[in-house]
Amino acid sequence: VHSKASGDEAIVYDNQRGRVTHRDKFIKIGPGLAHLSNVPFSSWHPWGAWRERRQFVGKVSYGVKYKLWNPEQDTHRDFPDSFKQLVNQMLMIKPQEGCPISWL
Repeated sequence: VHSKASGDEAIVYDNQRGRVTHRDKFIKIGPGLAHLSNVPFSSWHPWGAWRERRQFVGKVSYGVKYKLWNPEQDTHRDFPDSFKQLVNQMLMIKPQEGCPISWL
């Protein structure tokens, strides 16, 4: 997010304090770069346009929506390729007595 307003302080960052800025059950936020210019992606600023090892200071809000997999194409195609490959492998397992994985 950038603002054309000179001196705008809408995004606040601080020096990096750890490898992870925030972590919870769904998301991990790490440190990054801070862009100091009020012109998006400009390479000019009196102190240099980019500052390394910065972390966001503030509050981030987001929501999580679970999606239940099912074999219908409209749902199946929304999942990552690695998950779809695993599903295909699981569906090819022949039910066998004494094989717990085949009970899935």
